[in-house]
Amino acid sequence: MLIASVVSVLGWIIALFAGTMILPALIAFGFEETALGTSFLGSAGLTFFAGIALIFATRGADPINTKGGGFLTGALAFLALAFFGALPIYLSEAAGPADAYFEALSGLTTSGATIFASLETLPHGLLFWRALLQWTGGLGTIVLAVSILSFGGV
Repeated sequence: MLIASVVSVLGWIIALFAGTMILPALIAFGFEETALGTSFLGSAGLTFFAGIALIFATRGADPINTKGGGFLTGALAFLALAFFGALPIYLSEAAGPADAYFEALSGLTTSGATIFASLETLPHGLLFWRALLQWTGGLGTIVLAVSILSFGGV
């Protein structure tokens, strides 16, 4: 039942992450970057659907109450959020699938690495998405650290 619990929590994280794609879409539409705004809205829809599907598939799962479950959830959350975070980058045709995943994962890990040669030429919505990914990654790192420390009794 541990896997069902982890997948359930992962579904909630993914569904909430879909909401973060709305603000870059609004910014893209505000700067008349219609194609980019549409790719953000499409990505948000796909991400929300995937999260809700995982939640409904694991209804009634017990809460996670082991260290291993917490670690597994944290690791899978970073990998899954990087996948869904890469969708708007890929759908906007700013990068290929591997490069988009690298860009999203480097943002979520707050490493600062990028595949783009010149950030100044990127659309406003995509620049905001990169910044939001880094903010989300920093917040996720803090949450992961606090949860690890709480399991240790600190």
